[in-house]
Formats: sequence, structure tokens, C-alpha cells
Amino acid sequence: MSGTGLKGYPCSMGGKVAKVGYINGPVSYVGGVTGGLPILDTAFRSLDYVSAGITRSGLYQVEAQPITIGNGKQWRLRFFNTTTAGTGLGAEPANGANLSAEIVQFLIIGG
Repeated sequence: MSGTGLKGYPCSMGGKVAKVGYINGPVSYVGGVTGGLPILDTAFRSLDYVSAGITRSGLYQVEAQPITIGNGKQWRLRFFNTTTAGTGLGAEPANGANLSAEIVQFLIIGG
């Protein structure tokens, strides 16, 4: 996932770069600590911090999870229900769920 950058991004902050953009969810979601939507942005040598929010529809809270701690390049976005429908409040969607219509804005800070 590299997502679509917003106008004016990326921008530099000293030796770091910030990117604000948006991305669609996956066609076939895989949940759990090894699932989620991998973040793959070749514009960065390292991903220091990643953040996301609630999808535009309001149905999912999207959390960024580091796979490695420190200046790694491995993060993933995990989706959690904001309603009691489907798998329940706070649960991840069922494996195979099509989240491609869901759009979330994100922030990446890296080098």
C-alpha cells in the first residue's frame, strides 16, 4: 500500500518526510496480528510513525500496527468495527471481507 498523497505532500521536516494521503481497504481482508493491510511505500527508507483514523463511511476504526520497532519499513493497517453489526463492536471484519469501498486518510513520517 502506498496510497494517494494529498496535494502538498510529501513535505520535509528537517531530515524527515511526512506524507498525508488516503487508501482504499483491501478486496479480501485478513485479520489478526499477522493480517491487516501492509504498508509498502518505496518513497521512504524507513517508516518511523504511521497513523490512520476512522474510514469515511464511519464503519471502521483503522489502527496502524508496527511489525518492527524502530526505524523499520514494516507496518500494517488493521480495521476494527465501530458498530455492533457483523462481527461486533471493536472486532475485526471477517476474513475475506471486501473493504475496497472503505477509504481512510493516513499520516506517514519517515526518512
